[in-house]
Amino acid sequence: MSDNGQPATANGASGVTGTTYQEIDGWLMIPACWQPVLRVAANIYLTYQTVMLFTTLTTAHMRITPASQDYIAILLVITVGIAVAWAICAYFAWSINPRFPKAYIWTSIADVVSSLLLMWAGYTLRNIPPEPDVGILAAAVIWIPYMLVSKRVKATFNGVPMPPRTTR
Repeated sequence: MSDNGQPATANGASGVTGTTYQEIDGWLMIPACWQPVLRVAANIYLTYQTVMLFTTLTTAHMRITPASQDYIAILLVITVGIAVAWAICAYFAWSINPRFPKAYIWTSIADVVSSLLLMWAGYTLRNIPPEPDVGILAAAVIWIPYMLVSKRVKATFNGVPMPPRTTR
């Protein structure tokens, strides 16, 4: 940002003068700020629920089958891993790190794959009916293309100048 609060102007590699951004604003707030925080919170909550279930079963002296133990272990590893990945994405976004767009894309893909893996593990190990998490898939379908083609993402994280807006 320039001193007067406006986006900074920069000369691109092609010599075209445009606008670069040093802060996250507009639609970019959703995938860069809100989604990583919400996904970390959701995975922490799922981890908490899993630990509480395991604690309840063991304190009630119920027999936990090996399949249940496997499912709980898989669930814990995946939820903690995905929470850490989203936390790293949040750090990259808030520090305007050029690694953010790729980290976001790969974390979104990992989140979708892990959701499918948990659904499969729940069905095969515990006979839990599959319930796909449509929200994770919808977010990936919307925001991965945005990260790939958005001029705003490129201007914010890679310093690629946006061409000035023309009035008609």
